[in-house]
Amino acid sequence: MPMKTKDFVEVQPGLKWNKRKKMAIFDASPPGRRKRLRRKQSFESVEAAKSEFAKFRDAVRDERPGYRPGEMPTLNEYVSQHWQTMAGTVKTETFRSDTVSVRKHVLTHLGSMKVSRIGELAIEEFVSTLKARKNDKGDPAPVSAPTINYALRMLRKILHNARKRKLIVDVPRMPFEKERLLRNEFTADEETRYLAAFDDSAGFMRYLAENRVYGEERESKRFACPRRFGASLKPDSDAARVYFSRFSEGRTWFLAALHTGLRRGDVTTLRWSDITLSEGFIRRTTTKTGHEATIPLSETLRYALLAQKTRPVVSSEWAITNADGSPYTKQTIDRYHRIALSIAGIARRVRVHDLRHTFGSALASAGVPMLFIAKALGHASTKMTERYARPSDAAMKAITSALDNRRNGDDVDTRMDTRAGNETEKLILNQQPQKRTKPPFPVAWARFRTGAVGRI
Repeated sequence: MPMKTKDFVEVQPGLKWNKRKKMAIFDASPPGRRKRLRRKQSFESVEAAKSEFAKFRDAVRDERPGYRPGEMPTLNEYVSQHWQTMAGTVKTETFRSDTVSVRKHVLTHLGSMKVSRIGELAIEEFVSTLKARKNDKGDPAPVSAPTINYALRMLRKILHNARKRKLIVDVPRMPFEKERLLRNEFTADEETRYLAAFDDSAGFMRYLAENRVYGEERESKRFACPRRFGASLKPDSDAARVYFSRFSEGRTWFLAALHTGLRRGDVTTLRWSDITLSEGFIRRTTTKTGHEATIPLSETLRYALLAQKTRPVVSSEWAITNADGSPYTKQTIDRYHRIALSIAGIARRVRVHDLRHTFGSALASAGVPMLFIAKALGHASTKMTERYARPSDAAMKAITSALDNRRNGDDVDTRMDTRAGNETEKLILNQQPQKRTKPPFPVAWARFRTGAVGRI
């Protein structure tokens, strides 16, 4: 039988109070259900009713299948129970990075909260805490915008999983930070110096001399004299020359990254079956999106791939390998990239992934249509391509030259048009403004009837 609420006044959403009878009506809706729960109870005061209503509302919100009211798991409990099953089909390295973000940021600040209590306000306070972080010395050390957005994506992933398990109804809005657009791609001069570093033996030996790590000097029992243990390679030694030979052979990997725009994993696992040397094309299904990237082979990369076939150890499957015929590891690529940047004298931040950005920027600067660049990068649409394919500063200067050429007027017709325009401008400026006269009433009425008002 429905409750009569005519004599009750709403104190707050879900709570109605009758001052004369000192009665309260509680009204709340369990998540995922259409039927609302109501309770009618007497209290000494409205403050007591408000306090009890808060407990009633929380119990109703925590009521989920498999959980009794008041037993809603915390975020720490939920992640420890279900995080491994959220991996899905992501790579092992990606899942490891996701786990670090969840443990370091999400669980540190929100782990003790009930899953059903994580709303927009809690998330906004979480972001504010990350932005107000300080280091051990007490100096401001805010978390960067990409790191904050990464943590928010992980939190959203967890909450969506909880929503699918009917623990919450909807996922709160995530206040993503605006990320600064990176411009880490190489200029033409930097790209030339970067590739030349793989053939610079003197620069490599200089790098070893400047970055040698000496171990602690202690007495050697075998040789009965002080010796250093743990020292790095000595420049111009046989071991250093072997190391430089391996470093120089790695040039093909970085050349392929710059001339194909493929991601790191796609360059490393590039197969001979993906390359058609006779037609001059690379057709590779990208591992991240599953879309096929079609890249024409440059002559420089073509000769480099042909040189791979003349090596003593040639892999029948992988196109770019190290000396033993196996693909390069991530650690090796990072180390070679760091050495090449140092030899080339590039001190600013350039990631290995920025070689892909350099490829897209080079195509955009050359005037290649955006649709073709998207096909080469393996994008499903040109929207993502716009982040990669940014024209260089040298290409943008063409706007200035085009404006200057139009202003100067190189041909006779343009100069004549400029003179005629100047004379017309003088006549207009010297002409006295004429007074406008109102038409007679019948004419104005006729224009009003035909919709021509204002055309006097």
